[in-house]
Amino acid sequence: METLTLDELLEQVTEENIHPEVETGSAVGKEEWQFVFTTPQPPSQQTN
Repeated sequence: METLTLDELLEQVTEENIHPEVETGSAVGKEEWQFVFTTPQPPSQQTN
């Protein structure tokens, strides 16, 4: 079996074969997803 990289797999995604988002409902058990969106700052303004 051939091993593909992520880039090689993504190159195969087209408008014809991509599917829409799928709603899976609420979390069950101990799973939890949290997305935090931030605006990147220029290196001179970053705080570490």
